[in-house]
Amino acid sequence: MLLKLIFKAEFQAPCRTAEYPREIPPLRWYRRTVRQMAIAGFLPFILVCTELYYIFASVWGHRIYTIYSILFIICIALLIVTALITVASIHLQLAAEDHRWWWRSFLSGGSTGSFIHASNFYYHVKIKKLYKSIFTCDIFILFCIKNKIK
Repeated sequence: MLLKLIFKAEFQAPCRTAEYPREIPPLRWYRRTVRQMAIAGFLPFILVCTELYYIFASVWGHRIYTIYSILFIICIALLIVTALITVASIHLQLAAEDHRWWWRSFLSGGSTGSFIHASNFYYHVKIKKLYKSIFTCDIFILFCIKNKIK
């Protein structure tokens, strides 16, 4: 039985397929890569933007951060919201018959990091002291590289 399956000469598709490939429709302006990643990254960022301010102020502003339970809840909520928005954006891409969905699915979830980098840059510009600015950028770059290596 196994040899019969291995040496079978003709492939039979599980469903009926056309002999000629169908033309793929062009994407609309709001379904392009950059716009879709911006929307998919901005929505989870809204969830954590106020918490990021308190974290930046506690790490580089010499303030004490004491609400670790809320930080844990925000991190879990960020993971859930990012996963749901990524799944929704992949569904919209596949519904639009977009055959280049695999990189967009990866980048739409990861684009939240670019908004967090922009928030760090805004905080960095707001400090306006050279030694604090250099320290802020160095620590944040090392933190991001450490997280990408894991």
